[in-house]
Amino acid sequence: MNILYISPTYFPLRGGTEQVIYELTSRLKSGNKIIIMTKQWEREMKPFEVINGIEIYRTRGINIKGFMLLTNYLSFFILGFKLHKKIKFDLIHLFHTYECGGAATLLRKIVLYIGELTETFGVT
Repeated sequence: MNILYISPTYFPLRGGTEQVIYELTSRLKSGNKIIIMTKQWEREMKPFEVINGIEIYRTRGINIKGFMLLTNYLSFFILGFKLHKKIKFDLIHLFHTYECGGAATLLRKIVLYIGELTETFGVT
């Protein structure tokens, strides 16, 4: 099965979401192709790397004042669509719907997805 994880944050950043994704992907990588799509928060972060057999793609949103959420949605969607054309995902697992849910919403027309509400607007 080809599984795409979408989250605005992942290692080297540290937090609960990053740990949950790490634990899930570590357990699921045997027999599955796992891809993580996240945001490139700092220029030092590599746009692509493989860690423990898991491919990690990082996208940079364009910082336009007042339009950052829209540019994040677009950058996640464009990268996700390109990856889907290449890999054909069977499942998308989305974290932090508010920040990158637009990409999954557009991709869900072609792929089943699971959304996680993780501390968005105080909801846990």
